[in-house]
Amino acid sequence: MKQLVIICAGGIGREVAWLVERLYLADHFPYRFVGFVDDQVRDTVEGYPILGNIKWLESQTNKPDIVCALGDPIKRYTVCKNLEAAGFKFATLIDPSVQMSKHVYVGEGSLIFANCVLTTNVTIGANVIISPSCTIGHDTTIGEYVSIMPGVNIAGNVNIGKYVFIGIGVRVINNLKIGDESLIGGGATVTKDIPNKVVAVGTPAKPVR
Repeated sequence: MKQLVIICAGGIGREVAWLVERLYLADHFPYRFVGFVDDQVRDTVEGYPILGNIKWLESQTNKPDIVCALGDPIKRYTVCKNLEAAGFKFATLIDPSVQMSKHVYVGEGSLIFANCVLTTNVTIGANVIISPSCTIGHDTTIGEYVSIMPGVNIAGNVNIGKYVFIGIGVRVINNLKIGDESLIGGGATVTKDIPNKVVAVGTPAKPVR
């Protein structure tokens, strides 16, 4: 059985460990979870060992598959690209409770947590994090390394670029585009297109920088 390591033992990393536990219980898990990799080396986190830091991981000749649980999209991209170049592969984890049609594509390394709904003709890029209780409507595309926090509702025909962070409880109206590297603040309602590399907050969401 292939080994699995979670990178980062912070909040999202511990949520991924919970996702792994749920997959074990559902008998949907082809991996043996061996622990975390984290720069803050300590003995254990919630009963699971901290195996070492990134340099330790890179030194392993028997390479485990990995999940990167860094919430910041750019930091996640940087770590993942370095590890990909070193020959590591990424696990894709989808909670057993997730509802999605057969016309949904989920990229390598992406994580979809409990109680999410993805309808039809939805494309999820590589290494995306979709937190619990999110809904994603028809014909929506989400670029690589996007982080979507809990309770986000995305309508149909939405195009979300790469490296976007969408805060808790955000609502995105249909037929809109959110540009690369933008951040949508928690609780916002997106009613118009959002350009690249801005922070947008409020209802309706407006760029503040």
